[in-house]
Amino acid sequence: MKIIVSPTLGLCFFEFIGTPFGDKLLFEPGKEGSTSGPCRWDSTRSVAARRVSEANHSLPLRQSIRRVTKKPVGNSCKCKKDSLQCFYMHRKGNILVCVSSADKVPLREGGFHATGVFLGELTEPLSPLLQSGYTIDFVSPDGRPPTIDPNSHNLLYWGFKRSRLEEAKEVKKVLSKKGMKEPRVLSELLDVDGGLRHYDLLFVPGGHAPMTDLLYEDWTKGEALNEQTAHLLEHFHQKGKPTVLICHAPSILAAAGSKDGRWLYDGYAMTCVTMMGEWLIEDAPGFRVIHGHLPDYPEHILRRKGAKLKQMPIPMISNIVDDRELLTGQDPYSARKLGIVMKSKLNAYLTLQ
Repeated sequence: MKIIVSPTLGLCFFEFIGTPFGDKLLFEPGKEGSTSGPCRWDSTRSVAARRVSEANHSLPLRQSIRRVTKKPVGNSCKCKKDSLQCFYMHRKGNILVCVSSADKVPLREGGFHATGVFLGELTEPLSPLLQSGYTIDFVSPDGRPPTIDPNSHNLLYWGFKRSRLEEAKEVKKVLSKKGMKEPRVLSELLDVDGGLRHYDLLFVPGGHAPMTDLLYEDWTKGEALNEQTAHLLEHFHQKGKPTVLICHAPSILAAAGSKDGRWLYDGYAMTCVTMMGEWLIEDAPGFRVIHGHLPDYPEHILRRKGAKLKQMPIPMISNIVDDRELLTGQDPYSARKLGIVMKSKLNAYLTLQ
């Protein structure tokens, strides 16, 4: 942390050089040498700084200078914390959403099944974060946008409430405007020195698609694990940053490497889609949508790696598992609650930084 003191103005500039955002804090003590007292908060973002960062991804995203004073400069802060505590409590995090751009999965019997990202597993977890003003960026393996699985529009996944489905479609439009239509290429983000530094949370939405191009390099051609996914997961794991996945997406954790001969997530408690869920869409009369069977399943993949799976055996009931930095949701019926828990987990992480 670099401290710049201006005796003339009676102000202190705290520049947090090594933090994920390179944030600056402008603080006006109530008394000379004092850092306590209720404060006011202004979260106005510097558009110029953001444009520079977006134009040159080698630069860390630098938030605007934030003013924390005893004079009103924005919305009144009622947290009653000292200024530095208030700064971290109100700082908005940056979320990296890694989306699959695959549109099919291989079948054991031969051929492929058309698929994509599940709409509800994308929109419902991100909705609370959008409403709270968090910054959301998108990345995909090849820079192409995600394909939405048409089966995810089935009202069965929305509690038979069309209003929930229509709301999700509106959230998708907002996400598209925020960059989901043109995600960054994962390899390019990884190649940039410090490219992941300013992100506080990684979220991977589900659907079958992540197994094709995030767990594997290309599941339609072979089972070589995706090394880029491994590097992405390793960063968030080593830094203790929240890592959130749902349904089939937790399977990509199997691409993570090892440390001292042990898988990075060895012994972690987590969840994923159950074999009951797989049976319903592959074999159950009235529910079957896949005319064939996957070559492998998230539950089997993760158990082989050493995960401690905690699953809800009863279909259509939410199940969220939180272990250290890892947060996982079981299936589409867990999506809404996952968003609430993800927001709380991110806020807790930001408070501790």
